[in-house]
Amino acid sequence: MLSRYKQKIEPFLRLIAYPLIKKGINPDIITLTGLAASIIYLISVKIGASLVFIALLYIFSLILDGLDGVVARALGKVSKFGAFLDSSIDRITDTIYSLSLLELGIANLYEYTVLLMGSFLVSYSRARAEGLNVEMAGTGIGERLERSVLIFLAIIFSFFNVSISRIILYFLIIITHITFIQRITKVYRETKVG
Repeated sequence: MLSRYKQKIEPFLRLIAYPLIKKGINPDIITLTGLAASIIYLISVKIGASLVFIALLYIFSLILDGLDGVVARALGKVSKFGAFLDSSIDRITDTIYSLSLLELGIANLYEYTVLLMGSFLVSYSRARAEGLNVEMAGTGIGERLERSVLIFLAIIFSFFNVSISRIILYFLIIITHITFIQRITKVYRETKVG
């Protein structure tokens, strides 16, 4: 849902990205830096770093995830490989974010698996649908940005009341799988014959 406001958010991201654009930083480097930030984030969770440090790393990783595309468009470096790399790295960071819920004791192994499966199904359904020329942007109540925000909230609350984090987790799991169903429904409507 939040992706519908992408055009309104982009000027803000472009402002943040200005130093990167000015220096002509390769967008793929930003993508890989975002991956590195997410890995450091997971390590920080594993070793029991402070809430503030963990939260800042998570936010930094998310911001970088949004900046690579902005920089690519500003520099005229949009490429098929860049899009492929970004999408592939997104799946890794999705796994890392979900794994952090397991590390923090918010999710058990079963819940983590169900969440990750739903996340991959949402991503795969979009890729497959767009291969069939069915536009998926803005389709579903639990797109990647919404899921990332909910994971962030679950992480924050886990330092104060893990019960609230678990409520957020189950809400996250539900909307993730609802989004997958919404995408199946849209593809069915737009591709069925007769």
